[in-house]
Amino acid sequence: MTSVHTTGATVPQAAGTVLVVGAGGSGLATALELARAGVAVRVVDAAAGPCRESRGNGLQARTLELLDLHGVTDDLVARGNPVDTLTVFAGGERLTEVDFRLAPSRFTSLVLPQCHTEEVLRRRLADHGVEVEWGTRLEAIVQDHDRVTATLQHDGGSTEAVVSWLVGADGAGSTVRKLLGFSFDGVSFEERWGLMDAALDWELPGDRIRVFRTVGGRGQLITVPLGGDRYRVQTDDIDRDDRAAPSLAHMQELFDRYSGVPGTLSSPTWTSSFRVHCRQVVAYRDRRVFLAGDAAHIHTPAGGQGLNTGIQDGINLGWKLALVAAGHAGAELLDSYEQERAPVAAAVLRLTEVLARDPGRVSVSAPADRVQVANVVSQCAITYHGGPLAATEDDAGSGLRAGDRLPDVLVDGQRLHERLRTGRVTVVRLGAAELPHVASAAVDLWDVDTTAPDQPLAEALGFRDGLAVIRPDGYLGCSTARADGATVVQDHLADVLRLSDDPHRRRPTSSAPPLAASTR
Repeated sequence: MTSVHTTGATVPQAAGTVLVVGAGGSGLATALELARAGVAVRVVDAAAGPCRESRGNGLQARTLELLDLHGVTDDLVARGNPVDTLTVFAGGERLTEVDFRLAPSRFTSLVLPQCHTEEVLRRRLADHGVEVEWGTRLEAIVQDHDRVTATLQHDGGSTEAVVSWLVGADGAGSTVRKLLGFSFDGVSFEERWGLMDAALDWELPGDRIRVFRTVGGRGQLITVPLGGDRYRVQTDDIDRDDRAAPSLAHMQELFDRYSGVPGTLSSPTWTSSFRVHCRQVVAYRDRRVFLAGDAAHIHTPAGGQGLNTGIQDGINLGWKLALVAAGHAGAELLDSYEQERAPVAAAVLRLTEVLARDPGRVSVSAPADRVQVANVVSQCAITYHGGPLAATEDDAGSGLRAGDRLPDVLVDGQRLHERLRTGRVTVVRLGAAELPHVASAAVDLWDVDTTAPDQPLAEALGFRDGLAVIRPDGYLGCSTARADGATVVQDHLADVLRLSDDPHRRRPTSSAPPLAASTR
């Protein structure tokens, strides 16, 4: 039994409790996965309340797909401003372009202030009965073999929370990272960036992100449409010794110099300046403590990758930690978090450096190049193929590989992402394949009729008679059309996902679970 120690009292908590430090995108995403699975989770944040600034304001297509697994993406899209392209100009000529519409998703890139994204995630978390504990600062961490003791400060008093696991999602200046001495390798750059959210009166449409550069120069100015006449205007051409937020006059001067387009900035609502770093932790885990989001990796804002990478960290860690904390899977599963997400973050650091410093290297001369660039920037190209959870040999022929992202296709008349909102591992039987014996309560079994000519899931997998395992985050665990496919699937669940048997499990279903099944 874990507990929270307060002055003169001990308040019991359920075994498997997780403490999430930080209520930004990565922390909220982690908590959503845990809360949906019925795992007791606390979310604390040192801030007095939710952020009111726009901060990170880009949600890529893959992030929107993953949040659709929690049923919140329609709300996000309704609040945001979809953009079709990101275009880089040098001296008034187009240098390169990212067309987000080419990504294999029903979503394009979405501009939405981070404060609104976090509000939507907090509301869904509240649906699970979890509220963020604001004004609560982490002071100390002590780990034992089976628990973590966190000292928390709130309203001038100190409490001790004894939990099974702790997630540090507390940003670039992470207290968790510093308390445990995680190595944060990388470099800090000399230049300063400045940004301003303001009205922009000009003749250009607000359908794209524009990056204005000088020919042969390293400086740039970026305009991001927030909706209506509101724009985020940001630049890396700020005096390195000037820590003050840029003035309206200064930003107007830089806008005129870089864009070469008639336009007037006015009515700023937020300004800020900051230095840029390119860093990543050497390890994502210290025994029972994990790092996620900016606590684990930071980079330039070019390409709108940071918030997305953090949210996807949280989802990846969250579903695995949920299985382990609930007793459905062995703790070895948690080793795969760093093994899968560290290479993704390293690739994001490289991408953002190219986009920030030498975007001309991003070739879009051929159609295939344009599609590949859209896939990478939208993060739809992320795959865990070859990773620790894709160890089962692929034998399904021309279809997707283990670890690949599954498209949001229709399955028996309902979108795949809607069907995956239970948050459980899913075993799919297509056609006449032998049904595997599955004794874990963390697994859903689906029967999919493949007699109809149009079966998008069968087409994606490359067979009409076989079995597939789908992870809670919508990536393919394994697929097989072999005669002994049932054994292949059973071995994958037990040996790769480390799932344990449970005598009280559900029977297979061919009908789609209702939306309300997103809460268990």
